[in-house]
Amino acid sequence: MIKNRIFALCFRVAAFLVCLSGVVVNIGVFKGAFEGVSLLYYTIQSNLLVIILLGVLIFKTAKDLQKEGKEGSCSYYPRISAGVLICVMFTFVVFWAILAPNAGERASYLGTFINLSVHLMCPLLMLTDYILFTVRGKLKKRDPFIFSIVPLVYFIQATILGLAGVNYQLPMDEEAKRFPYFFMDYFVLGWLVALFVVIAFALFLGLAYLLWFIDKRLRPKEEDLNKGDVYGKK
Repeated sequence: MIKNRIFALCFRVAAFLVCLSGVVVNIGVFKGAFEGVSLLYYTIQSNLLVIILLGVLIFKTAKDLQKEGKEGSCSYYPRISAGVLICVMFTFVVFWAILAPNAGERASYLGTFINLSVHLMCPLLMLTDYILFTVRGKLKKRDPFIFSIVPLVYFIQATILGLAGVNYQLPMDEEAKRFPYFFMDYFVLGWLVALFVVIAFALFLGLAYLLWFIDKRLRPKEEDLNKGDVYGKK
């Protein structure tokens, strides 16, 4: 774990700017046409979680750099960081394993900044931050289920909005959609949606417990682990 606050601050500011630019591009700011429907996608919402967390981490790192100097722990809120990491890595895995292979005629979109920024760069930057700066051994066995509240709330939100008739059509889409992702479309798949949702939640929990297992294996010595609060730094 790196304990250089100058390096951590520079990395986090750079990561924040990359992630923020990805969201800004996706919601159409640079095109002069705000595409609010983009904010209803899990991808953008998980990226926003990363942006908010990075903003907090930048503030905490800068504060400790000023008060305590450049050498010291850059780890803050490790359990929250782990939760945000799993949420955005879920975006990464689902997109590249399920959605990208079915891109078809839209395959050219995969290599664009508007896609790579939110489906590749942001998840990998969050993963890098976690690996480089976050102390191990803080996660609890119940945490994966706590983290799963985020996709559960999103599923409820998307279902309600879809059944209410929200139009999820983006400029790149040929037809309007009632649901953000094909595997959530009740009108096309019927009760098969339940199967896809169960698989998605199993995948999410699998990723979360993989992180918990790795975190447990890399647990530091007990005397180091007891130096900080489980939601705080060190």
